[in-house]
Amino acid sequence: MWRAPRPRWGGFGDGLIDHGHALPIAFGRRKLLPVLAQLAERRPGLVLDIPLSDAYADLVQSGLDASVRVGELDDSSLVARRFAKQSMILCAAPSYLDRAGRPRRHEDLARHRFIVYRQHSSGRNRPLPFRVNGEIRTLHPEHALRIIDGEAMARAASLGLGLTQRLDHMVEDELASGALVQLPPRLRPPDMSIHRLMPTQRLMPARGRVLADALTEAFAAR
Repeated sequence: MWRAPRPRWGGFGDGLIDHGHALPIAFGRRKLLPVLAQLAERRPGLVLDIPLSDAYADLVQSGLDASVRVGELDDSSLVARRFAKQSMILCAAPSYLDRAGRPRRHEDLARHRFIVYRQHSSGRNRPLPFRVNGEIRTLHPEHALRIIDGEAMARAASLGLGLTQRLDHMVEDELASGALVQLPPRLRPPDMSIHRLMPTQRLMPARGRVLADALTEAFAAR
C-alpha cells in the first residue's frame, strides 16, 4: 500500500533514518575507520575513542567532541557540517528475481516481499522512500522480513529472501560481485547528507579540528 509523505517532509523524514548516532555502525566500519586509521598514523599522539552505535547519542551528556549523523537534522542546538552523502539502493538477488520477477515501475513493488529495517527508536518498520513522477513517496510493505541490523539485511537479500533498500555503502561489495543487482535506478530517492556535529556551546578542541580536516579531505572528491 502506498502512502503519501507527511506534509512536514523536506526530503527524508518520519524515521527513515535513526538520527543521532555517535558513529553509525556500518558507515563507521566501512568508510570512517579507514580515514581514522590514516589519521592515527599521521598523528601518533592522538587517542581515538570511537563509540560505534546505531542508537541516539547526546553529545552534551555523553561528553563527545563530535558525532556523525545520516539524514535529516532537527536539533538546532548542534553545529552541523556536511562532509559526505549516501544513496539509497533498491536491490535483490538474481535468484529472487528469477522466482518473483523484476519490478520495473513503482506499481510492481507492492506484490514483492521486502526485507525491512526495524527502527531502534520506535520498533516500527522503516518506510521505504522512492521517487515517483518527480515526487518522493513512501512504501510500507505488507509482506516483509524485519531485521534490526543493516548489514544482515544485505546478507538476507543476497540469499534470495526478498527486495531490500539499503545505503549504497552497505551493498557495494554484493553489487560488485553480482550477488545483488540494483532495481530500478530511476526510482531511487534523493541522496542523503552525512553531517559531522558538534555542540554549539563548546569551542572546537584541536583534536576536533584535526578530525574535521581529515573528514573533509577524505570525502571531498566523493
